[in-house]
Amino acid sequence: MRRGRAARTYLSHDTVKWLRLRQWLESSGIEEGAIFRRLIGQNRVGDRLHADIVADIYKRVARWIGMAARQVDQVSGHSVRVGAAQDLLALNIDLASIMQAGRWKSSRMPMRYGEEILAARGGMARAASAQGRDSQRADPEESI
Repeated sequence: MRRGRAARTYLSHDTVKWLRLRQWLESSGIEEGAIFRRLIGQNRVGDRLHADIVADIYKRVARWIGMAARQVDQVSGHSVRVGAAQDLLALNIDLASIMQAGRWKSSRMPMRYGEEILAARGGMARAASAQGRDSQRADPEESI
């Protein structure tokens, strides 16, 4: 069985406070390893959550909040990671910082996840704006 490598990542003060992370760590008895783990019954903490389980949890939440079935089908264990990369790109955060936040070793995936955002700010989009040709089409599905 392959085990994940420990990683250090940023959690804001508000996030730690909101998650009550310290309280969870103390009550669960976790001293090292994964923070998010299976709960077995009411009194036992199991092993780390596997990617498939995380995806199932995200899909259940997506259904619970009323997402369309076709959108729920697209939800995966990586949805939060993809969304974070897109949000960071939309905020003009530099690629090196995005790679560090998502623990990517190459720029390939964050660039792929951000294709639409990057295209909307790319050279062609800026040229169209500079020439006054960037007005929104009435029908976003309209083809050229």
